[in-house]
Amino acid sequence: MEFSPEEYYNSALEAFGNNNFHIVKELLQECIKVNPSDHEAFTLLAGCFEKEGELSEAALSFKKALEIRPDIPEYHYNYGLGLTRIGRIEEGRKKMQDFIRLAPQHPLVEKAKRFVRDKDFLRKF
Repeated sequence: MEFSPEEYYNSALEAFGNNNFHIVKELLQECIKVNPSDHEAFTLLAGCFEKEGELSEAALSFKKALEIRPDIPEYHYNYGLGLTRIGRIEEGRKKMQDFIRLAPQHPLVEKAKRFVRDKDFLRKF
C-alpha cells in the first residue's frame, strides 16, 4: 500500500520528534519519490542530516528546497548556513545577503548581518 506524500511527511515528522532519523530518511525518500517538488520534505530531510552530522547532505537538501521554492526567505538562510558549515563561506554569505534582501524584517536578519560582516561569526554560534 502506498501512502500519500502528506502521510509520509507526517509520519517522518513524528519519527523526527522521536529522534528516529533512519526512519525519517526512509519516509522522506518515499515522500520525495511520490512528490519530487515537496520542499518541506527536503527541509526536514536536511534537518535530519544535520542532526546526524551529515553536513554535506544537509546542505544539498537545503539547496533542493531552495531550488523548488526560492521565494521562501528562510531557505536562503538555511542553505547559506549549510554552505558555511561545509566550508563554503563566501557562497554562504551570498545566500545570507539574499535572505536579508528578501526578508529585511525577519527576526534572523540581525544574525545574518553579523554573519555577513564577521568572518569568524560562524564559530561564535
